[in-house]
Amino acid sequence: MKAKPILFSTDMVQAILENRKSMTRRIIKPQPADDISIDKSFKNHTMFRSSLKHDYGSSTVHPPKYQVGDILYVRETWNTTDDCGLFPPWKSTGTHYMYKADAPDSEAAKTAKWRPSIFMPKEAARIFLRVTDVRVERVNNITVPDCEAEGVTVPFCTRENFVKLWNSINEKRGYGWDVNPWVWIYEFEVIDPTLKAAADRADAPLLQSAT
Repeated sequence: MKAKPILFSTDMVQAILENRKSMTRRIIKPQPADDISIDKSFKNHTMFRSSLKHDYGSSTVHPPKYQVGDILYVRETWNTTDDCGLFPPWKSTGTHYMYKADAPDSEAAKTAKWRPSIFMPKEAARIFLRVTDVRVERVNNITVPDCEAEGVTVPFCTRENFVKLWNSINEKRGYGWDVNPWVWIYEFEVIDPTLKAAADRADAPLLQSAT
């Protein structure tokens, strides 16, 4: 089983590193109609059946991008120390990586040259996750405990704070809170990439961080 990529914002990477985040909601595309039914019969994989909007009655199976047991590597805002602008270039025996989430509000981070998370290669990953549960629901159904599991704790956890976070990411994409889209909910645990079994399963090399 090879590791699959998953993107997180800098704030959410911090929440994972601080053990405040163990859940993420991802928009289902295309959005299903309301006649949704869950099916876990196919090789113990979670999926659901529904009639797609504008598909007029044809039943469609929707598997999630990630399944229970999958190993994920986190893509985050990053750069190499040679290219970030914080240090003079030097020759090294290996690549050293820096991550904005380590000190995003520092003056150094504000002046550094960062690369978008979507361009981060797997060999730069430092956070590995194992999916422990997958389910489907409307985003408005989130509970306060789930807000906490989502890492929304500033200044304290409320649904209102989650709504603000959700809209800041998804409203301009047409999936704001008021639209109440269907979402995949992935629960996960952080695994230690220095453990040989985890590294082997993730098919990822051990990394050295320069931060």
